[in-house]
Amino acid sequence: MLRLYIKELLEKLGRKPTTLFISQFDINYRTADSLLKGKAKSIKFETLYKLCAVLHCTPNDLFEISTEAEKELGAAHPLMELKKKAFSKTPIDMLSTLSPRDLDEIGLMIENYKKEKQG
Repeated sequence: MLRLYIKELLEKLGRKPTTLFISQFDINYRTADSLLKGKAKSIKFETLYKLCAVLHCTPNDLFEISTEAEKELGAAHPLMELKKKAFSKTPIDMLSTLSPRDLDEIGLMIENYKKEKQG
């Protein structure tokens, strides 16, 4: 089975994973609540699109493969790409421990990365 990874993704992005936050992007409050609580049995393409647009991600970023499916399918299956890597800290937490000089260097690296992707 696949499961939605929205709550964890929002936390990684430094956002509070709340139903109100998701529902402000023209997603029904009840749907947002179901998605965050992991109770959704399906998701509309329109909702998937809205989440990807707002979070600047792909559908692969919104899903995670369950442990049961991982065991059932085996390590070589293409769905294993949906297995998320465990982080002890969120990127925001990691950045908060850096010096201003380090943050400046990272900012330059990000700018260069964006330029390379565009050109």
